[in-house]
Amino acid sequence: MTSSTDAVATARRFWHRSLDDYAGLLGSGAGREEPLKTKVYGDAKRYPLPARVPYELGPLSAALRPAAGPSLQTTAGWGRLLRYAYGLSRSHLGPLAMWPLHRTVASARCLFPVELYAWLPGDGERPAGLFYYDPAHHHLVLIREGDWRFRLAATGAEAVFVLTSLFIKTAFRYGDYAYRLCVQEAGLVAGNLLMVAGALGLTGRVSHRFPDAAVQRLLGLTAPGEAPLMIISVGSGSGEAASRTAPAAVADGYVSPLDLRDCPELLALDSASRLTDATQPELPAPGGGPATRTADMPAERDPDLADVLAARESGGPVFNSVARPADPAVLRWLATHADGTHTSDASHGDPLVRSYVVVNALDGVAPGLYRLAGGTADRVAAGHLAGPLMQVQPDWPPPINFHSANLVVYVSADPEAAMALFGARSYRILHHEAGIVAQRVSVMCTAHGLTARVHNGYLARPLREALGLPENQTVLFQIAVGTARPTGVYRLPISF
Repeated sequence: MTSSTDAVATARRFWHRSLDDYAGLLGSGAGREEPLKTKVYGDAKRYPLPARVPYELGPLSAALRPAAGPSLQTTAGWGRLLRYAYGLSRSHLGPLAMWPLHRTVASARCLFPVELYAWLPGDGERPAGLFYYDPAHHHLVLIREGDWRFRLAATGAEAVFVLTSLFIKTAFRYGDYAYRLCVQEAGLVAGNLLMVAGALGLTGRVSHRFPDAAVQRLLGLTAPGEAPLMIISVGSGSGEAASRTAPAAVADGYVSPLDLRDCPELLALDSASRLTDATQPELPAPGGGPATRTADMPAERDPDLADVLAARESGGPVFNSVARPADPAVLRWLATHADGTHTSDASHGDPLVRSYVVVNALDGVAPGLYRLAGGTADRVAAGHLAGPLMQVQPDWPPPINFHSANLVVYVSADPEAAMALFGARSYRILHHEAGIVAQRVSVMCTAHGLTARVHNGYLARPLREALGLPENQTVLFQIAVGTARPTGVYRLPISF
């Protein structure tokens, strides 16, 4: 991609504003009426997915190290994947329940701006076509009938998923800052979809670079309110770049009468990030590639991914975990499996992001900062860092008690290097890749009986200095991990 100077300047400004001066981005959306939780397609053809999905997906180890297996083939099989990837998982009730409806991934205030579309093969129950996944009813809504994989550069794939963001679902509350939340959450959803697919025997490929307008037209999205962010194909297959000549979609969705005129910085970065053709930059030569995954999870710690996703939560509004040491096995698993195993059109296999762990209380593990790389955890700084982390939090008192957390995971990247390759689109690409790692971290911590809480309330430069990270690294995810305390919230699983 060849990006204009203005586009790169827009991205660089948003990098600074969203990570070192985010307070100025937050106010514009507050106080507006919340949009609908899901899109409404009116008279479009619907295909209900089987109401009962199996209560198992396969062992977590298989999800983290996917190997090719048999095709899902049926509507029931794809419904199972969709439900666990991004479906409703539980309802919170009680006087302390702030956000009642939860899904299998985290979302700021449970706003869930990411929307999920899928091209699925036909079976005896429905035709092949492009569908919108309606999580509220666990239905597929037909957008286009036919084989459209070639328009998504995924000819031959068993299925293709498109993640979009309806910005207004988060922007009504967070204003321009919503762009960061939306691209982060797209990464979380992608990470979860890849793990669920992996547990079901499907390997995945992530595409960050495609002509935006072509995909927008293909899905019938309204610009600039809803933007395509990622394409994920599962199974083998590749094809030509998406075409700009697709006819109009047969179904239009509705979610809100609000617009984004009060979010000029969000709109500016979204516009600057768009690609108009399939031109690809020359990527750096591959290095060592992903680390070989050699650690085996003991049988007692290799739960079914379905059980882990059902248990995953982010903790209460104030993350004040129980102050007790945790099993050090979680660090071994993070070291071995944090980096995704997916292929991506943004790299030759070398991760675009780095992972660090601040160890506070793990049995037999010295406190300090550890770099996760090559399947190992190498300590790069010794000593307790909870105090310095508390001191650099901009909000006081901070909603995270770093002293009681067992560990804190940081996912970072080099924005300048990414901008040199991908221009303004680098902002969303790096947040997507970091989100994929963050979801894997959350799931692995849950499997070890811990709660993982993503918290964006930090300023990037002071945090980098407190951690002693290299000057070129910017933290994109901060994930506090600990044993959650009991609360007055009743967590009820959702079944259709």
